[in-house]
Amino acid sequence: MVVKVLAFWDVPLGKEEAYAKFFAETAPSIMKGLEKLGLRVVGRWETIIGSGPRIVYEYEFDDFETLAKFFESKEYLEMRRNMAPYRANFSNIVLVPL
Repeated sequence: MVVKVLAFWDVPLGKEEAYAKFFAETAPSIMKGLEKLGLRVVGRWETIIGSGPRIVYEYEFDDFETLAKFFESKEYLEMRRNMAPYRANFSNIVLVPL
């Protein structure tokens, strides 16, 4: 059963340039490592009209077991630490089919 994760965050005020640089230079290599753990990026959006988080990512995993291992991995925890200065109001939700 495919499991999806939606991740939401805002870019802190005054960090827009550093955020863009981080995601252009550092994030691609981090994502390659995370993809080896079963993560697939399905979509990326930026809110341009309305309220809510500025950034929304949609990820997909083959099953819940892969997702659970991913969230417990040192690579995921390291990614969260590395991204912390560039994200505010971070949250995510896990979705399964009805």
